[in-house]
This record gives sequence, structure tokens and C-alpha cells, in this order.
Amino acid sequence: MSSLHLRSLQWTDDGELSAGDRWSLLTSLLPNALPEVQVELIALLERTATDQALLTPEVSVS
Repeated sequence: MSSLHLRSLQWTDDGELSAGDRWSLLTSLLPNALPEVQVELIALLERTATDQALLTPEVSVS
């Protein structure tokens, strides 16, 4: 890995990693993974894109 960032992870009440932290973890693992693992990580990123969209604030234009 090119750099190491230490921070605490946020967990949901049901014991799952929060959507934002899951997204960060997957994107940090992707560049250094083996090609066959990258395919699986990309599939996970595609599935979590919906969760990530829920984290972004809604913007309304008047």
C-alpha cells in the first residue's frame, strides 16, 4: 500500500460496517489487489454505489 491512514471505523447498530467506510475500504483495497480479486471488488463497489448515494446530501435548486 502506498500509504497508511489510521482512523476509526463507524459501525451500524446491526454490526455492519457503515456504507461510507465500506466504500472507503473497498476503494483503498482495489489498486493493490490481484486481477481476479479486483473483479470481485468492482462487483462489490457496484452494489454499494446505491448505499453511497444515500450518504450524499440532497441538493435542491429553486
